[in-house]
Amino acid sequence: MNDSMTIWDDIGGLFTGDTYFPDNPSREHRAQELAQDCQDLAGKLSLLAPQIKAGLQALDDRIASLYERSVDVPPDVRPTQVQFNQWSVSASQLVIPVLTGTVASSALTIAATSYLASTGEIGAAAFAELVGLPAVFEIGIGAAAGIAAIGISFAIGAISGAVRRDKLQEAIHAGVRGRLSAQKAYLVNYRLLTSISAMAAAVAALQAAHVDKAEVISNLQKLVKQASAQIEAVTDDDAANVLATLDRSRGSWTNEDY
Repeated sequence: MNDSMTIWDDIGGLFTGDTYFPDNPSREHRAQELAQDCQDLAGKLSLLAPQIKAGLQALDDRIASLYERSVDVPPDVRPTQVQFNQWSVSASQLVIPVLTGTVASSALTIAATSYLASTGEIGAAAFAELVGLPAVFEIGIGAAAGIAAIGISFAIGAISGAVRRDKLQEAIHAGVRGRLSAQKAYLVNYRLLTSISAMAAAVAALQAAHVDKAEVISNLQKLVKQASAQIEAVTDDDAANVLATLDRSRGSWTNEDY
């Protein structure tokens, strides 16, 4: 051993990169897992948006069928356009309250953005920016089973040690928040779609029973009020509980999520 070297210099050569950061592989796996979860949710949201649009159109048609002629439809019942980002839907003014609450509007905007990104009408990064995904999540347009979807993957450069730890921790923290936002949006949009379908079914049933249209409209207004309250009641905790169950079921490493 050279006189100018110490035992620590000799031993130091045995330790490189992540040696002093044994959790880095777990951190990287968690970041990759979160990216995959976000991709799955983006795909589900991109499918829900057109389903909601079609459901609203079916409900519009059902309401219009209560009247003999289109000119007989009262102004406060006629459909109007509602905008969510660069995406719009047509909905009877009776139904507007269920779409424009704070929670519903935010969730619909996320679903709309995911849909528009999946079709290439806007940049895929718009979804990442909206839900707050980290920069190291690579966003692009992918395709699965012939359906366009947002592809989200995790990538980090050839760095190691403390720098890698810090980058991974940043990715995990932002990924957890972004995944939570996307999961809440999915819960809200799914509940919205279910509510819209239930409203159309209720109007059809009342119509078939020859209930007076004024009473049908009154019942629909009650359903809209109930649905609005249920949708606006969806919280971050609801989404977090769903995600916690998912993480437990697959034994996820969640030590540094928060």
